[in-house]
Amino acid sequence: MYSCLEHIEEAMDRYLDEYGKLPILVEVELSHSCDYCKQEAVYKIIEGMMIEDEEDF
Repeated sequence: MYSCLEHIEEAMDRYLDEYGKLPILVEVELSHSCDYCKQEAVYKIIEGMMIEDEEDF
């Protein structure tokens, strides 16, 4: 999942809702478009960490 700065919060929420994991962001090195608006993507969301206990957050 690729995202520009404008849509990163929405992308992170979507990833958490779909996979039940906290997303890990990496900076995009090659040209990709944002999945929401087709602007230049800044981040790619890769697999995240499982949420075990919400009290830790």
